[in-house]
Amino acid sequence: MSEGSVYLTKEDVRRKAEEAKNIRFGDYPSGISYLSGKGGIGHLLEEKHFGYRANSRPEPDFKEAGVELKVTPYRVGPNATYTSKERLVLNIIDYMKEAKATFETSSFWTKNKRLMILFYEHRDQVPIADWFISFTLLYEFPEVDLIIIRDDWRRIIETIRAGKAHELTESATLYLGACTKAAKATNTRPQPYSPIPAKPRAYCLKQPFMTYLLRNRVLKIEDEEKIVKNAGELQESTFESYMYSRIAPYIGWTQERLIAEFLTAEAGSRPVGSIQLPKNINEILIARIFGLKGRVSKTAEFMKAGIIPKTIQLEPDGQHVRESMSFPVFHFIDLVDEEWESSGLKEMFDTTRFFFIVFRKQEVGTPTLEGAFFWNMPASDLGQVREVWKKTKSIAINGVEFSEVGGRQRNNLPKASENRVSHVRPHGRDGDDTDTLPDGSTITKQCFWLNNTYIAALIAEWKDTKE
Repeated sequence: MSEGSVYLTKEDVRRKAEEAKNIRFGDYPSGISYLSGKGGIGHLLEEKHFGYRANSRPEPDFKEAGVELKVTPYRVGPNATYTSKERLVLNIIDYMKEAKATFETSSFWTKNKRLMILFYEHRDQVPIADWFISFTLLYEFPEVDLIIIRDDWRRIIETIRAGKAHELTESATLYLGACTKAAKATNTRPQPYSPIPAKPRAYCLKQPFMTYLLRNRVLKIEDEEKIVKNAGELQESTFESYMYSRIAPYIGWTQERLIAEFLTAEAGSRPVGSIQLPKNINEILIARIFGLKGRVSKTAEFMKAGIIPKTIQLEPDGQHVRESMSFPVFHFIDLVDEEWESSGLKEMFDTTRFFFIVFRKQEVGTPTLEGAFFWNMPASDLGQVREVWKKTKSIAINGVEFSEVGGRQRNNLPKASENRVSHVRPHGRDGDDTDTLPDGSTITKQCFWLNNTYIAALIAEWKDTKE
């Protein structure tokens, strides 16, 4: 019998997992000795609670039961908001072997088709020895999620088979990611079909997916609307193509016509011109196209994948975009202590998929719906963002230089004219909405932006693929 063979069924594993709840990690024999290294909590529970030696074998931890054990942290924020602290890292991707596998024979599916997930609260001001398992979840992928995960796996493997494992990015997929797995950014491993070395990567369930599991499957405190109501809707298409098919009938419709179709009834059949339109009217209209009462961003699929919807308005010529695209405000004091590989900016573009909804202004009348597309930032363009980040950090360390031009205050932070992809400029409510610089002076709050010319180029490329 193999190690852990006392657990012959998934129920055996589940019962033992339940026994781990509320036991302080420091109370296990020799427990303290496990807690200093990375992955120590997982090793502690494997060896001291479940009674088997930590290993990297390709089969599940509990082979006879077909269950893989995973331990993961969460945080409790303001207003008792529960959030997974990180993605759930699964197993290393062996590029050479995985490129020859089918989904059913892949290392991902062989090892992770059934997961026993143990959740513990990460508490910054409490010693790790006093932490404990709060919740457990014996998890098998629902049919709709599994269809999406299969497609995620296909995208990852097709990238490897194309000799582009070095271009893998977590943002290219929805639920199942290929996350970096290396102690140093310089660590690499060989890949098939290309002499270019690639970063080591592992399969993972993304952080938003884990937050969804915690809130919906464990705590049962949220129940988001779903875009896909049943698995049959995805039998002949991917999630993305399904989204496009739902929008397609309305391409070319004016905003006025969409309002009349979807919102007039909500407004008590009043004339369209008499309805007070909110600023996010286009996002509301897209939600109604999908039959949603709420917002697209709050659907189960978008929450699990961490997809960010963004509405873009083309100028009447169909080529230019007036507005650049802003992202959350950053703080200069935090920036100077960051390294690029662990920076919030890299993390966002490296892991986030965007849903761009495109409207086109008209010379007369309301904008028309041009369509929508999913996008994630290519590795080559992320390199451009890195240069803007590096320059911003350097300026923050050495001191921001201010000048006055035409009665307006200027600074030497990276401009849109200096980089093809990104720049830095204010995002404060007004001049009094300020951030503190490392030297103690203040500046209007700033954020990173995607250049309007870069966005216009993305839309032009999208249009070319449609033709």
